[in-house]
Amino acid sequence: WSGNPNFGIVTFTSEVQDGFGLTIETVNTNLSAVVEEFNFKGYTYHNLEMEGVLSKGKFDGDFIIVDDNIDFTFSGSAELVDSIPILDFQANIKNLDLGKLKLSKEDLAFEGVVDVKLKDIDLSTMEGDATVIGLKLRREGKLYEVDSLRIHSTFDAFGKRDFVLNSEIMSCQLNGYFDIQEVPEAVLQFFERNYPEYASRFNIASKQKELSQQNVFDFGIKIHDMKNLGQLLDKSLDTLRNISLAGHFDGVQDSVELLLELPHFKAGTVKLDAIYAK
Repeated sequence: WSGNPNFGIVTFTSEVQDGFGLTIETVNTNLSAVVEEFNFKGYTYHNLEMEGVLSKGKFDGDFIIVDDNIDFTFSGSAELVDSIPILDFQANIKNLDLGKLKLSKEDLAFEGVVDVKLKDIDLSTMEGDATVIGLKLRREGKLYEVDSLRIHSTFDAFGKRDFVLNSEIMSCQLNGYFDIQEVPEAVLQFFERNYPEYASRFNIASKQKELSQQNVFDFGIKIHDMKNLGQLLDKSLDTLRNISLAGHFDGVQDSVELLLELPHFKAGTVKLDAIYAK
């Protein structure tokens, strides 16, 4: 019925009012359903209740699921428009264990309160706002916490993008023409081209040789207090505090302007203090 081979057997009872259409593309109905169990990617979910309107690929309503490895409530809408997801919802996630749900190969679980108003979920093309309150991430038995996290992303008529991330951990803003998923690779390639000796010495190498566009943007990054989150990147990394990095990256002119303030850095046996670069 869905055309998705990841779905397995579903057991449910439902009440349909004023309904018509038998496929995702044509269905239009007021739906109230209790799903005793359904299988997705080899995991069997239990105890899902849903009530709302299902109309041509859009769901607008509420559902709740209470399972051993997934426990959350959802209120809002989700739809596909020309294969692009449009999301406007609030969710209270009490437990979302991606590892046990077979949605991640890692031991990875989340909880938090989420408010989303987004067009698309691909970081390269995402527009709108997403906020998470009381985020807790459990990875390989270790707990990481963020009080609040907000992402804002917009494009103007010419494709110029403004991307903002704010939290008590760090703040980040990029403004210009860029693919945010390619920014790290663009920086690595700049370093390889202009400082090959240092790139070789520190084993810096880009994995993605072809970029989708020439990145030209202003940036500002402030790390307030990373707490233990830096260990998600490198287990030897000490807590990062009071670090600021700002400047301009130009992939067309192959130039970078930056101002760095790094009062303290420690990773393993490497310790640096009072670094300021321009």
